[in-house]
Amino acid sequence: MFLKKRTRGVIVGRDTRNSGQTLKSAIESGILLSGLSFYDVGLTSTPVVSFLTRISHKKIGMIISASHNRHNDNGIKVFLEDGTKIPELMEHEIENVVRCATTQEKSYFCGESKNVQNVNKKYISFCKKIFSKELSLIGMKIVLDCSNGSTYDIAPRILQELGAVVVTVGCEPSGFNVNHRNEKESLSELRRIVIEKNAHLGILLDGDGDRISMVDHLGNYINGDQIIYIIVRDAVFSNNDPYNGGVIGTLMNNSSLEKELKRIGVPFIRSKVGEKYIIQKMSEYGWKFGAESSGHIILLDHSSTSDGIIAGLQVLKIMVKNQTSLFNLCQGIKLMPQTLVNIKFDEKKGKNILNDLKKIVEETRRKLRKDERIIFRKSGTEKLIRIMIEGQHKKGILKFVHQIKNLQKSIDNS
Repeated sequence: MFLKKRTRGVIVGRDTRNSGQTLKSAIESGILLSGLSFYDVGLTSTPVVSFLTRISHKKIGMIISASHNRHNDNGIKVFLEDGTKIPELMEHEIENVVRCATTQEKSYFCGESKNVQNVNKKYISFCKKIFSKELSLIGMKIVLDCSNGSTYDIAPRILQELGAVVVTVGCEPSGFNVNHRNEKESLSELRRIVIEKNAHLGILLDGDGDRISMVDHLGNYINGDQIIYIIVRDAVFSNNDPYNGGVIGTLMNNSSLEKELKRIGVPFIRSKVGEKYIIQKMSEYGWKFGAESSGHIILLDHSSTSDGIIAGLQVLKIMVKNQTSLFNLCQGIKLMPQTLVNIKFDEKKGKNILNDLKKIVEETRRKLRKDERIIFRKSGTEKLIRIMIEGQHKKGILKFVHQIKNLQKSIDNS
């Protein structure tokens, strides 16, 4: 597939998982036997590989990572020459080739293997340019949790070089502790430290650096809906270059985001859940902003993929420029209460469970008010069914959650 595209080589990076080195060696062998050059950029983040692919000439990118999952999982993300992730059809083609392959299709010549140095330095320099020379983070204290992932060195350096005092958490990867806490636990700990250290805010990045959540100085959690609202609102009211496009989100984005964006004249369109679907629609409409509530923030003026560091820097720049707090920036949007429930689900064994779930969901949907929603979907990365219910009717939501928990108990006991 890569040979058909006449690519010169493949840029390969990995996150902090212990299994990454083994997978890298296997991938290297395959790439070299295909006659392509192998560019090893070492331990780095998903956005860095996307960035390097975009600025390189005719090279494909790969990152060995399982993103926000724990250390025992691993995977591979592939980027095209423009730094965007490969489309779904190409994913299926690769999976079919791997599934059906019996022998390695060899080239007439073997590619070269090269170690590329200072890739993170290039990315750090690129990120710092988001701040003009007149702006800095001097006087700001930031608590930063890198989830013991691939940004453990990059993110603190960027913030420190911009002048911030940085209190680091989750910046000591062992190969076995990436994403060692779930997001809820990590945000709770981040909140505690922000308040204890009297910091201006806290930033949480996931294991491969493509996702961000934040905490303001009072300990309030700030998710992807609020982050994209802050960035887009600033773009709309900027005197230099007002934004005339819209925002692409997904079915899971909070209804309040759509409402508040429309209030300031910005259209909002929903795609299927997943960054690749957001980017497809962004391309279709020619818009430059996209986001998921989970913290995947896509800013096409700066990056071809979601980038937690760049999204965080945009928010920090807006804070500094307006001499205001993260808390104040969020006052323009009040999120509708959402509850997300995950149910363990095995496709082979769970048909009856699936039917029971659908009945509960449909029963709940009939009772929802006009401005309330329920979304039911299978996870794309784990053996889970994810159910999101959004609305002000707390009693009905609690009843629904209770029914789901009882169903989960019956699954666990079966």
